[in-house]
Amino acid sequence: MKRNLLVLACALVLGACATAEKPTENPTQTGAQPIAEAQAQDRVDCSSNSDQRSLEIERKPLGCSLVYTKLGRREKVVASDIGPQECMNALSQIRGNLVAAGFRCQ
Repeated sequence: MKRNLLVLACALVLGACATAEKPTENPTQTGAQPIAEAQAQDRVDCSSNSDQRSLEIERKPLGCSLVYTKLGRREKVVASDIGPQECMNALSQIRGNLVAAGFRCQ
């Protein structure tokens, strides 16, 4: 009985460790801005008629903050202490949302 339980426990542990690797998405397939292009932009300005919005990555020695300006109000929407990637991803996502809403972004 103990042997059967031990074999079952080992099989469960091995099965849990043998998970398939997550497939990576191609940014062009999801409509997101390519990461290399996003890395080159620390600031994006968007406009729609008289509505002006901006996104700006403020880099820190160990991380970043993403500041979103709307109607003249600056708000920190993302912060990271481990690197700029999270801020770049958020910038790309918000930029895509603004473009989908009819904004022109540069």
